[in-house]
Amino acid sequence: MSWARRSIRARSRSPDLADVAALMVRVGLASSLGDARRTIDGRGFRCNGEVIEPGASLETADLLPGGRLLLQKGRKSHHLVQFFLTSGVVAATPGQ
Repeated sequence: MSWARRSIRARSRSPDLADVAALMVRVGLASSLGDARRTIDGRGFRCNGEVIEPGASLETADLLPGGRLLLQKGRKSHHLVQFFLTSGVVAATPGQ
């Protein structure tokens, strides 16, 4: 298993957790918005172990301790995303 760490600068002070498709593209779980939307429609994404339903949005209440989300695409692709809400930086730690 290889782990890499990368930082993604958010456009605003608080990352928009309502746009799930854009978040999946930004962290690298989807190659495009269309790919992300199709995967959401097929119930292929999970957040903290729960299936992300079409039309759902993620809220700050969904964050794990430390401001983290465990995002999954299928069974093998997992990304642990940590939100630094005060600095406007989203750091993603993807794992294969």
